Amino acid sequence: MSSEVVGVSLTVAATVISVYNTVLFYRQSRLVEKQTLLQRSQVYPYLRIRDTNVKQNVFTLTLENKGESPAFDLGLLVSFVPCSGFEKHWQFVDSVAWSGDPDMKRGYPTRTVIPLKNKKGISRLYEKETDEYEAEPLFEFRSTDKEGSWGGKGKADNFGELKKRLTGQGMRFVAVMPALVYKDVAETVNEFEPIKAFVVDFQKHNSLQEAYKEGIPFYDKTIGYEEMPFYDYYSYQHFKSYRGRLDE
Repeated sequence: MSSEVVGVSLTVAATVISVYNTVLFYRQSRLVEKQTLLQRSQVYPYLRIRDTNVKQNVFTLTLENKGESPAFDLGLLVSFVPCSGFEKHWQFVDSVAWSGDPDMKRGYPTRTVIPLKNKKGISRLYEKETDEYEAEPLFEFRSTDKEGSWGGKGKADNFGELKKRLTGQGMRFVAVMPALVYKDVAETVNEFEPIKAFVVDFQKHNSLQEAYKEGIPFYDKTIGYEEMPFYDYYSYQHFKSYRGRLDE
């Protein structure tokens, strides 16, 4: 066997071994992650969404606490991005015009947490229990103060008000990204579980229920990171690109 053939054979073997080691490392990492979550659930609350229902504009979540500690201050985290353009390539809109308030000329979309409450009006879930919770999303816009930093006035729209505001400014779409958040006994926010991101088409949808049911996807129709005009540092830390969702 010539030296060239031997060299090619060794290269192929090395490539195969490298790929195998990469796959093995990935599987081991996922196993370690699951083991860590299991260990963590023995000390902290560990909530999982068992079912999601949307009726008109109200989200109903069936939650199970698999941990050994109660979860407090359950909330529906609502993130949203107004969009213009067309479905194959969303054009993000970072702010909207505001009227009726001289101190708030522009409104910037911000994250909002709405308390999730069970039939007793309680926003907590004890260990090893399952219960049903409801919340109606609100969409908050916040202005900047005179120095240009965050902390100005804020106003929240329900779905009907949001539709009227955005369509009045020529925006047909809004991407909605709801998630579950809660706190442990130390009042630390220790979980962030996305529900399902979807796009509302105001020309077709008259409620969040209609938009959620159709399920127009959001992330797989955007470039992602490069399209946003700016990120606050918290969002940058937790931003997860389409690439990061390929194995989910």
